[in-house]
Amino acid sequence: MRESMEKTDGMLTTSQLATMLSISESRIYHIISDIPHYKFGSSIRFDKKEIADWIQSKRVYTKREIKAKAEKRCKK
Repeated sequence: MRESMEKTDGMLTTSQLATMLSISESRIYHIISDIPHYKFGSSIRFDKKEIADWIQSKRVYTKREIKAKAEKRCKK
């Protein structure tokens, strides 16, 4: 029993993810196809590390960051 609990320690429920992202659970279900997740029967779980990576991939860069990247690329 303890081993199965350890495997899910890094997992979030839909409710926990909604709280973490400050959005409603219904919004989670609306965008579920864009979020990395696992289904166990009718239960949906989200891996904390995968969610952190997914959130990072949604980052919008500032104009200054984009300009710096472009300048760096042009210098090559």
